[in-house]
Amino acid sequence: MQMVGLIEGARKVVRVCARIASGEKVAVVTDTAAVSLAVAEALAAAASEVTPDVVTTVMTPREVDGDEPPAVVAAALAASDVALLPVSYSISHSAARRSEGWSGSSPLSTSAFTASAVSQTGEGQGW
Repeated sequence: MQMVGLIEGARKVVRVCARIASGEKVAVVTDTAAVSLAVAEALAAAASEVTPDVVTTVMTPREVDGDEPPAVVAAALAASDVALLPVSYSISHSAARRSEGWSGSSPLSTSAFTASAVSQTGEGQGW
C-alpha cells in the first residue's frame, strides 16, 4: 500500500486517537515486518506535522506479546511523551513499559495493525 493511502488514517491516529500536541516528544517504534514499517512511516510523517520531536526506531520483531524491547528502544520510549507502537507483537506489557522511565509516556500500541486498518481508520465515523 502506498504512503498516500496510509497518511489520512495515520493523521487520524495521531490527532484523534493519540491526541499528540505540539511540543510533545514522540517515539515511533516498529519492527522489520513489512506492514509495520509502512505503518510506522505513515505515523511518523503524520506526527511530524504536529510536533518536530519525532523519533522512529526499528527493532527485530519480538517472539511473543510482552517480550522486552532492546535497551536502546526502551531508552527512546522513556524519553518520549507519546509512544506509537506499530509492532508485530505488543511490547506494552513488558517490564520496560512498567519501568519508572517509560511509565510517564502515553503508549498507543497498534500491534498487528495492518496498512489496510490504518487507511480505513475513522471511515464512516465523521473524523
